[in-house]
Amino acid sequence: MTFRDSLIPLLIISFVLGEWGITQKSPIKKQQIDLFSMLMIVFMFCGFVTGFSNLGSQAFMTFSVGGALLIGILGMGLFAWRSLTLKEPILQLRLFRNKKFSGHVLGFFLT
Repeated sequence: MTFRDSLIPLLIISFVLGEWGITQKSPIKKQQIDLFSMLMIVFMFCGFVTGFSNLGSQAFMTFSVGGALLIGILGMGLFAWRSLTLKEPILQLRLFRNKKFSGHVLGFFLT
């Protein structure tokens, strides 16, 4: 029996317990998907993943590193701008104005 074989029953049990124990508190409402924000998220993650993956094997001033990181930064900037200007964005970035929330998120990612 491998690790994967023992993991599958645990995942099934977790799924069943989650369906049973987690209840929906607020009503579900239909939302429109903001395609521009989704596209900027894709550019951001693809740019950062490609740029940082190639950073060790290629020079920084190549398109596969510097260009990809530039695309990631551009995607992140446009996504932040879009999220701050929409009434109901995909990700509410205004939450980071709360110093306690920002500190908890930073602590979570640093540990």
